[in-house]
Amino acid sequence: SLARDLLGRMLIIDPDRRMSVDEALNHPYINVWFEDSEVNAPAPGQCNHMDDEREFTVDQWKELIFHEVIQYEGEQIQKYTNGNNIQQSNNQITDQPT
Repeated sequence: SLARDLLGRMLIIDPDRRMSVDEALNHPYINVWFEDSEVNAPAPGQCNHMDDEREFTVDQWKELIFHEVIQYEGEQIQKYTNGNNIQQSNNQITDQPT
């Protein structure tokens, strides 16, 4: 199978014979899910580690994660609308003529 072939090539001890990252990304088993924009995406922003030392309740963690997801989704919508000449208003996205 393709998965077994990929693993066999990746787990070779000799680095000269082992599959490279580029070869792995082009392997038929991986290539189905390969998304160039994910591989070449910019590095993530700085992480605020100040909260790592604090104790939070489960509800506080849920709230923090919820706000992080909302912020991320807003950034993604902004990127999408800016790149596709689309205007967002009142939670509706409409195409604008070019």
